[in-house]
Amino acid sequence: APAVAKKRYVTKKAEQDMEVMKVMAEVVDVKTPKDWPADTFPNVRAFAPLPEGWHHAKRLTNKSGRGSGGIMRHCYVGPEGKTFWHKKDLEKHLGFKIESPDDVQRPRMACPLIFTEYPKDAVLTRTEKQAKTEYINKRCNLVNGLT
Repeated sequence: APAVAKKRYVTKKAEQDMEVMKVMAEVVDVKTPKDWPADTFPNVRAFAPLPEGWHHAKRLTNKSGRGSGGIMRHCYVGPEGKTFWHKKDLEKHLGFKIESPDDVQRPRMACPLIFTEYPKDAVLTRTEKQAKTEYINKRCNLVNGLT
C-alpha cells in the first residue's frame, strides 16, 4: 500500500494568516521564489533592509520540544531557501552584523488587502459627522483629502 502523508497540524489563525499572506503578495505582485521551503510566504510588510538575496518571510512552524507547531513565525529566507528564524543566526551565517541606518523610519504602509476593496488612488473625504472626542475629530480632519 502506498504511504499516506501525515497532515501537519495548523492552527486556525495560521490558516487565516497564510491566506492573508498569499493575497497580500498577489496585491503587490510579489512572487514566492520556487526554491523556498513549503509553507513559507514573503512578508511584504517587513521593511528593515537585508543583504542582497535575503528576504523577510513568514513560515509555518513544525512540532518541536517547544510546542505543537502549526503557527506562523517571522523568518529570513535566502538563496536556495536557506532559512533562519533569528536575525543573530543570519548575521552569524553571513559573518557580519546587519546594520540599520540611524535615520531609517518605518514607512507608513496600508495593509495591501485594503487595495482589494478600495482603489490605490481613492481619496478620503471628511463628512460632517463629529466624534465625541476632539482628538478623533482632529485626526479625521488631518486625513481629509489624502489617498
